[in-house]
This record gives sequence, structure tokens and C-alpha cells, in this order.
Amino acid sequence: GAGRINTVTFKESGADMGGIIVNAASPTVSANLRFGTAGDKEGFIYVEAARTLTLTADVAAGGVTKFGTGVLALSKDLRSFDQTTAAGFNWTVNEGQLTLSTFGASGTGSITLNGQATQLNLRAQNNDARNLAYSMASINTVDNSIIDWDAGLNDSISTIGAINITNTATGALQD
Repeated sequence: GAGRINTVTFKESGADMGGIIVNAASPTVSANLRFGTAGDKEGFIYVEAARTLTLTADVAAGGVTKFGTGVLALSKDLRSFDQTTAAGFNWTVNEGQLTLSTFGASGTGSITLNGQATQLNLRAQNNDARNLAYSMASINTVDNSIIDWDAGLNDSISTIGAINITNTATGALQD
């Protein structure tokens, strides 16, 4: 409608790129986000502890890195930006949680959980018996991160991408 911002573009300045910092309240962003003029730059999102940033629109980026111990929640199917091209970029979670509330919320790239303070929450609701699939290519976990999956309905099937596990520990206590 009138006065609505449809897309926020974070323009690059040389090799530098912008991002989002959430350190008060728990906002919902309903405008499309484009990192770089062409949507091909790295997006950085910081969410403070006890806060949640919910994105309900499209994201175009070369990749997105999430840090801060709060929650980044994605509720928009990102398999297409403005219904045109697939969001094939990767998500990296260095701290906190990433929550996917719909099957295509991560687009078609990979998700990397970097370390013990990271968690992926799979919360898309499969309300029938069909096999519905999350769209990520793979989930890469490093050093004991958590994947929490709630299908929401008994006797339903949901599919996720391949899970790749990396343990960087050395010495006798590698478990």
C-alpha cells in the first residue's frame, strides 16, 4: 500500500557490506531485503540474547551470516525472490538459533551451524500425510550443534537435506 517499503537494499561500499542489528524488542521485518545492488553480497544479521528477529519477506544475498545468541526466524518461502529466481545462497549460524517456519524458508543453499552455541529449529507444519521437504541442499554441523525438528503432526513425513557433521576436537576426548 501507500508508504510501504517493498525492498530495502543494503548497498555495498567497496568490499564492505551492511547488515541488521537487533538489540531491543523483537521486530518483524516484512520488506524484502537485498544485500548489495544485485543481491549478491554477504548479509550480516546480529540478534541479541532474548530477542527474535522474524523475516516475513524475500532475502537476496550472496550468503547470510547470523551471529548473536538470539533467534532469527524465517517464515517466507525463499525458493524464489519476488517470484522470479531461487534463493540459492548459504546461511551460516555462528551463534544463537535459526528457525525455519515454512519448508522453503532457507531457499536452496546450505545451512552451516558453527559450534556448540548454535541451533537449527525446523518448525514447518506438515498438516497432511504427504512427504513435504525442506528446501536446503544440506545442513553442515560443526562441533555439537543442535538440530531440533518438530513435524507438528503424527504420521506425517518431512524430508531434510543431507546432514554433514564435523568434529574439530583433537586428542583423547573427541566425543
